[in-house]
Amino acid sequence: VASRCAGISSWELADAVPFASWFTDGLVGEARTSSSYAPIITARILGLIEHWLPSFKEPRARSAAYELVVDVLTGSEDMVCKLAASAALWHLINDWDFEAEGFAGYAALALEGLLKVVAESGEAENKLLCIRTISLILDRMGGKVRGLASSLASTLPELWNVCDEYVNLKPAIVNTTIKVVAALGVEAAFIDDFVLPLIEYCTEPAPHGVYLMDEGLTLWEETLKVAREPMSAALLGLLPRALALSHSGLGELVSCCKILESYAVLGGPAFLEARGSEVADALMRLMGYGRGDDGMATVLPSVITLLQVWPSGGPALFGEVVTKAVGDLLNGKVPSVLCAKYLVLIARVCLVAPS
Repeated sequence: VASRCAGISSWELADAVPFASWFTDGLVGEARTSSSYAPIITARILGLIEHWLPSFKEPRARSAAYELVVDVLTGSEDMVCKLAASAALWHLINDWDFEAEGFAGYAALALEGLLKVVAESGEAENKLLCIRTISLILDRMGGKVRGLASSLASTLPELWNVCDEYVNLKPAIVNTTIKVVAALGVEAAFIDDFVLPLIEYCTEPAPHGVYLMDEGLTLWEETLKVAREPMSAALLGLLPRALALSHSGLGELVSCCKILESYAVLGGPAFLEARGSEVADALMRLMGYGRGDDGMATVLPSVITLLQVWPSGGPALFGEVVTKAVGDLLNGKVPSVLCAKYLVLIARVCLVAPS
C-alpha cells in the first residue's frame, strides 16, 4: 500500500520524503526478499522509479537502481517483474540526468536480460517493450555501444525470423538494426547476409512496404554510409530498387536523393560512367515530383555532389538542369533562399566544363 501511495503522490511528497535514501537503504532490500509476495513487492518498487526520477540524480541511488534492474532482468523467474524492470530501465536511460559512463558497467548484462525476455515472452506487446528499451540503450550509450551492438547483431536475424507472428514488431526491429549498423560501422559483417535482404523486403511495392518504407530507406542510407569500397555486388544489386522508387512519385524524395548520392560517392567515376545516366534521370524525375522550388532545394545538393565526383562527365548529364538554373536566375525566378545553391551549381559547371 505504501508503495502505491508513494507512486500516486510522488509530486506532493517530493519535499517531504527523502526517496533516494529510502530507495537505497530500504526498498532495494525489500525487493530482494524471498517471501511468497516478493514478485508483487519487486514489481511495485520498480514501478516507483518512473514516478521518482528526480531522486535518481544522486549517483548512489542511480547505481542501486541499475543493480536492481539488472538483477531482476537476469535472475528473476517472474515475467511481470522483468517487464517492470524493462520499463524502469527505459525511464532511467531516457532521463535528462542519464550518463553513459555510469551505466557502462551494467549495459552488457542489461542487454542480455532484455534479449532473454524478448525470447521468452509470448506477447507481442511485451517483446515490443523490451526492444524499445534495447533501442534506447543503443541510442544513449554513444561510442560505448560497439561491444553491445556486436552481441545484438547475432540476435537480430533470429528476432526477425519470428516476426511473421508479430507483425507490429517489424518496424521496431528495423529501427534497432539501423542503430546497430551505425554503431558497428564497417565492422558490421552481417550486412550482406541480413541487412541487404531486410532493406529489399522493407522497400518492396507490397502491403508491408506501406508501414516499413521509411524505416527501410533510413536503414539503406545508414548502410551506404558505412559500406566499404569497392561496393559489394549485393549492395549494387539494390540500385534498381532506388531507381524504381524515383518512378513511383511517392513521398520518399529526400531519402531517394541521399541514397543515389551515396551510391555515386561510393562508386566514384567508374560507377557513374556505367550508371550515371540512370542516376541523373532519376534525380531529375525527383526534382519534378518535388513541386517546383522544394524539389530543386532537395535535389540540387545531390546534383552538385555528382558533379564533384565525376567532373569530366557530370555536366553533360545535367545540362538540362544547368540551362534551367541559368534561365531562372537571369529572369529573376529564383527565390532568395535558393540563389546560393543555384550559383554553386553554375560555378561548379563553369569550373570543370567552361564550354
